[in-house]
Amino acid sequence: MVVAVFLVVLWMFDDFAADVARHNKPLSPLAETQQIPAGPLLQVTPHADLKAFRASEHAVLHSYGWIDPKAGIVRIPIGRAMKLLAERGLPMPAPKAKPS
Repeated sequence: MVVAVFLVVLWMFDDFAADVARHNKPLSPLAETQQIPAGPLLQVTPHADLKAFRASEHAVLHSYGWIDPKAGIVRIPIGRAMKLLAERGLPMPAPKAKPS
């Protein structure tokens, strides 16, 4: 009985190996080139990066500077802008002309 089971198992392994060889198709030429994906771009010092980012935001929000010198557009500190807005209010849109 043991010899019969051994022969059946041996025949099954040979049959499985032949089946795998029959169904294995050659790989695409592109499959041979292994492209290593780019690693994640992790921040080395996230706390320092956040501190520098907030400092740059603070500098922009609380200082004067040119946005577009050719067009004459400047930025003013946010506190000054809020005071001017409170004094002057929002600009009113120009009324649309009625079609005749």
